[in-house]
Amino acid sequence: MLCIYNSHVGVIPKTFTSSLRGPVSKRKTYNITRYGQIAGPMGTSGKQYLIFFSDRDIWLKGVVIFLPYVQPIGFNQFGNQQGFISIRIRIMDDFNEEKIHETKQTIYGPSNGQIWQMNFSKPVRVHSMRDYLIQMDSIGHPTYYGVNCKESVIDKRSGVTIKFKNSKESAGTNINQGQFAGLSFSV
Repeated sequence: MLCIYNSHVGVIPKTFTSSLRGPVSKRKTYNITRYGQIAGPMGTSGKQYLIFFSDRDIWLKGVVIFLPYVQPIGFNQFGNQQGFISIRIRIMDDFNEEKIHETKQTIYGPSNGQIWQMNFSKPVRVHSMRDYLIQMDSIGHPTYYGVNCKESVIDKRSGVTIKFKNSKESAGTNINQGQFAGLSFSV
């Protein structure tokens, strides 16, 4: 059934959009980071959790995480040199319904940096002002981690504000520090 919608002159209808639409996968991607500095190593003895919400509807395309800690050359401290690692991330809504569950492998080592962006196979719709939970299973290695993290991040290019909250279940990640470096999204 099709309804014809008439509006008063000068009133912008909210029912139907007047802007051009395109596939979510082709929309401009924005990245936010929440950490001030990188530190390490952080033990990963359990699952890491962080709650976030956005002030606008967005399409979540990925999560940026910190990789396993690599021993500095010339030091005899505990650390990893290089290898493959399996990363498992879940996104759940405020009803504890799983929105996406992804597992991917990446390589880590001295030439691979300290952070890695896990792009999802399909974007996840995130509705404004609703809590969403990021969960990452233990990766079994000490990792780099972010410190001096921001509780609220504004992406000036998109105009989106994303706020973070603590989860009671997390094994070390909170609004001040932790495994989650940032998010990748489209509007």
